[in-house]
Amino acid sequence: MAWATLKREDIRLEIREELGEDDTETDPLWSNTYLNKWINDYARLVAEATEAIEAKSSFATEVSKVNYDMPGNIFKPTLLKRGNTTVIDPIDLSKLKTIDTSQTGTPTRYLVFNKQLYLYLIPSSVETINIWGYAYPDYMEDDTDTLSIDRDLIIIIEKLVIARAQRVDQQYGVANQYDAQVPFDISDYLFKKSSDQQQRNPQTVDVMGYQTGDYGNDWRRIY
Repeated sequence: MAWATLKREDIRLEIREELGEDDTETDPLWSNTYLNKWINDYARLVAEATEAIEAKSSFATEVSKVNYDMPGNIFKPTLLKRGNTTVIDPIDLSKLKTIDTSQTGTPTRYLVFNKQLYLYLIPSSVETINIWGYAYPDYMEDDTDTLSIDRDLIIIIEKLVIARAQRVDQQYGVANQYDAQVPFDISDYLFKKSSDQQQRNPQTVDVMGYQTGDYGNDWRRIY
């Protein structure tokens, strides 16, 4: 798996090459405005589907406030800490039924719900919360802005943009050919990602003889 950093312009040039257009044409069939938007849109979708980008951020709690926007570009937390030492554990909706959600104090649990982060106990003082997790890429506003992600995923993003462009041009057969490749490409990436994780975190065998380990996520339809 090879990490790559490409400028938005470079990604668009690769897409235009496949579409048979030059980026400097005065009256292109597909405008830069649409191609740039689709590049950003599909970069977010691919990053979310593959959990390929990890990030760290932080935010400050407010007294008596329970829910917060996800800081930075993080969409799925994997670790929360109060300050640098105390871990805040995740809780799901079923466990939420067993606690008093109106109680205030020092947060010890968190819940992700409707793209918001809920803290329980509800903070009774201002604290710094550090958060690690999977993140979206930064939105590329300019041609010199970059996307840093696995090179295989950039190719997938390009295929999705090409398919979108071909559908706009009513070239549905060509669009379907590109679309059909994406699920297999995602599966291949996730398999390689899982294999790399297994090499870094070898499986163990429990007393019943079952193997344990993290096998990653199934790919999901992203378009």
